[in-house]
Amino acid sequence: MTFFMVCDKKTGLCYKRVHGRSIPCWAPKEEASVWTTRAGASEALGSLTRRNRNHFIRDPQCEPEIVEIPFDRPQCVLVDGDDWEGFYVNGKLIAQHHHVQLGEIFEALGNPFEHQFADTKWLCERGNLPENLSEVRLQP
Repeated sequence: MTFFMVCDKKTGLCYKRVHGRSIPCWAPKEEASVWTTRAGASEALGSLTRRNRNHFIRDPQCEPEIVEIPFDRPQCVLVDGDDWEGFYVNGKLIAQHHHVQLGEIFEALGNPFEHQFADTKWLCERGNLPENLSEVRLQP
């Protein structure tokens, strides 16, 4: 997967889209806007170029360009063999048990994980979980 940003070659700052501002906002990469397609970044770059050309905001120090930011998701594989499971991330065994727990998977991927338990009687009467976590009745 690849993300796209508009960055200034000279300063290293990146474009941050701020609604209602007529002057471009430049920020560090961690705070700047990111697009999932090159077309989105191209549109922002075109807008910056037109704004600079058509308005009084001429900044000869600014040289914006589109920058690609690759984001490699880990390859995750769950191997199931009869009553034994193994969870691999990028080819390395992370956990193996009769049933690999979701908590182990999330932890290996660096995602926060919280395990909560629904009120069993409530869930049996309802038959399924609601769309929103805020509506789940938890065990006392």
